[in-house]
Amino acid sequence: MRIASLPSLTLLITLAACGADAAPTPADNYAAATREVADAWCAAATRCCDAAELAPIIAELGFTSPEQCSAAFVAKSGPIEDGLRAGRLTLDATAMAECQRQLAEATCDRFAAVEAVCARVVRGAIADGAACDDDSTCTSGWCGDPGLDEQRRCVPVPAVGETCTGRCGDGAFCQPGASGGSTCVTGRADGAACDVDGQCAGSRCSGAAPAAGIGGVCATTQVCDGV
Repeated sequence: MRIASLPSLTLLITLAACGADAAPTPADNYAAATREVADAWCAAATRCCDAAELAPIIAELGFTSPEQCSAAFVAKSGPIEDGLRAGRLTLDATAMAECQRQLAEATCDRFAAVEAVCARVVRGAIADGAACDDDSTCTSGWCGDPGLDEQRRCVPVPAVGETCTGRCGDGAFCQPGASGGSTCVTGRADGAACDVDGQCAGSRCSGAAPAAGIGGVCATTQVCDGV
């Protein structure tokens, strides 16, 4: 089963009071709440995910206990705090408050839905056409394809029917054409043959081993739900 990727996990940040002497900045709010949110998320993950579901999370964050999970979570938060201070990222206070409320009340059957809410807390602030160096800093979510010597710039993510070079919007993938060029097409439904996760609408190609040339079958993305 799959859980949100690390970029998503490190955005699970909530609004926190930071004293009355000076108005807290978004970075201050982020830093003040990180430990509390990390503890709550890691406790839910270890409670709701079985060993197979935890394996990719452990590999990404590098932990063997809830306490180590929280420490790893916090250690990864520095770049987001820096991005907020530099104006490359922006904080959504409404989403923060809702993330905090839902995370505090989360049961295993609601864990995946809470993650989706919390993933909206921090967003890219750089507009299309402006220089960037990371997808997360763009309002579109894409910093373009890296060039050999060119400055990357934020660009819109191609939608279904538009030409592409490898990246497409959610639920779509970049399909090479018979006569050259590629176009974004709708992701394949569950049960369809696939070679990689990105070809599936549910982002899961079960049984595939691309390195060995073994194909798989599109399947519903599984989440940690305590079952």
